[in-house]
Amino acid sequence: GTTILRNTDNESWNWEFGAAGTYYVRVRHYSSSSIGSYNVNVLDLGFDDHGDTTAEATQTASTTSPLTGDIETRGDHDVFAITVAAGRILRFEETTSTDVYFTLYDTDGATILRNTDNESWNWEFGAAGTYYVRVRHYSSASIGAFNVTIADLGLDDHGDTYQDASPVSAGSTTDGDIETRGDQDFFSFTAQAGHIYRIEEVTGTDVWMELRTDSGSVLRSSDNEWMQWEFATAGTYIVGVRHYSSTSIGTYQLKITDLGLDDHGDAPGEGTPVSMSQTISGEIETYGDRDVFELVVSQPGEVWTIEETSSTDVIYTLYDTDGATALYTANNTERIAWRFDTPGTYAISLRHGSSARIDPYTLVFTRQPDDDHGDSAASASPLTPDGAAQTGIISHTGDVDWFTLTTTAGQVYSVQISGNTRWRATLYDGTGVNLIQSVTNGTMYPTLAASTTYLIKVDSTSTITTGSYQLTVSD
Repeated sequence: GTTILRNTDNESWNWEFGAAGTYYVRVRHYSSSSIGSYNVNVLDLGFDDHGDTTAEATQTASTTSPLTGDIETRGDHDVFAITVAAGRILRFEETTSTDVYFTLYDTDGATILRNTDNESWNWEFGAAGTYYVRVRHYSSASIGAFNVTIADLGLDDHGDTYQDASPVSAGSTTDGDIETRGDQDFFSFTAQAGHIYRIEEVTGTDVWMELRTDSGSVLRSSDNEWMQWEFATAGTYIVGVRHYSSTSIGTYQLKITDLGLDDHGDAPGEGTPVSMSQTISGEIETYGDRDVFELVVSQPGEVWTIEETSSTDVIYTLYDTDGATALYTANNTERIAWRFDTPGTYAISLRHGSSARIDPYTLVFTRQPDDDHGDSAASASPLTPDGAAQTGIISHTGDVDWFTLTTTAGQVYSVQISGNTRWRATLYDGTGVNLIQSVTNGTMYPTLAASTTYLIKVDSTSTITTGSYQLTVSD
């Protein structure tokens, strides 16, 4: 008569009496300032329909027998025992409007395998035995009847480890199902040496894939729905597929396609030979793929341009004749121009500007005319200050053009450089060392005190800018 078991202002409520005896119910008006008559009905609902613990669990008739019960009191738990064969996947689904919460226990009746408030969920039982499912109301203050159907989905469609991978072949499309949270399906296929394979999910299900060796080492993982890989060595390889979300399930289709050999070699010495004024198509077929081209220079001083004419962003690296020394790397231009002073075979390596992109590209190799003006003071071209424009070309990276100008003392001269905002003209004394004046894409007016020969150097303020210019000198 002292210990309070429950206080409630509910007009209807249930209570399970664990022990026999005389209990006491106190009734008062909800409002402390009110009075009134009342009538309380007491109904014996009988015993709890299902045990509250795994030790008192109700044994189901089969793995597909529904779990039917009633959450009869606040906090009531109904526990069921289910005997399951190894490897079976069961789907539990509550089919009424009652909002329930599930707990799945292992065969020891204590270890929790899963808690969930989902009305439908799947579980794969790795070992045979008797497992326990506890059902309670999602709300600790609610009661209600429930009905949980159980469907036996059979065995997992594909192995959960790389050792149990399902064999597939290139050119095939294979159906799969992420049947439980965290389910991972593995597939094995045979790859040919040097071939590139495309591995992709073709239905739109958001998956995470990984590529492994036959010993389980991960070569690459991707959440892009696809990956392409060039296999240097023939053999058996493993593809793992799981849902991108650790809480989601869903069906998918895995497609593996043999794309053949790489279109161009990956290293100096393996490059595709190119010739004068040749257009070559290629494709960056895998992340990090490099395509190499071999350019034969027969005469010293040859100038070549290499230009990517599609919209693909590429990075070039030019290697010396030893195939190892990098002469130049261009990662902010689609075009490079280079003068080769020594005959020999040079390698041009091309890769994508993004390490996470694959794209086709088009390269144009063009042999340019020989340099039009000398690259040193000793080989300078003479200029006449008659106002006539002298045309020249900055033909390659680092190209400079030198000119000589013979002047009369005391005369004022104008020196104009035009054609590009980066063209620069620099006036030196006859040594070619002492700078007198410089102008970029404009005009300078030096007063020259002596009757002598001066030097003018034309170059670009950018190492990657090439093209024609006009140099005009007037007295």
